[in-house]
Amino acid sequence: MKTLLATILLFSVPVLASPKEHLFRADCPHVWKAQAAVLKEHYAITSLNQEEHAASFHTGMGALTWDMGVSSSLAPGAEKETCTMRLRTAKRGTQLFAWGQGGRIADDFFKKVEGELIAANEQKKPAAAVAEKKQ
Repeated sequence: MKTLLATILLFSVPVLASPKEHLFRADCPHVWKAQAAVLKEHYAITSLNQEEHAASFHTGMGALTWDMGVSSSLAPGAEKETCTMRLRTAKRGTQLFAWGQGGRIADDFFKKVEGELIAANEQKKPAAAVAEKKQ
């Protein structure tokens, strides 16, 4: 009986994953634009709040993954021109275990946002070079 009760408690108490954080070497408005572009291209957006730099989305289901809910927030970093992104993932539906999926989702999302920031920065460089040549 005690084993049954312990098993029921184990599965009924949700395990809260600690948020994952990543420091970007860009200011928060640029990180927000990159994040919004990544969300629109790869995820199902639940909400976007530009004033608060907060977003929520879900990942969808794949062959080996469940649909995970994700919320993100941005905060200025300690150094100038830096921004910290915090992601928190949550299981959706009847999923009992995440098997580390939240961390993998966060790492993948951070890489996509970093790639978007790099692409945006590279697009600015040719425009700046053209402006310098005209002067």
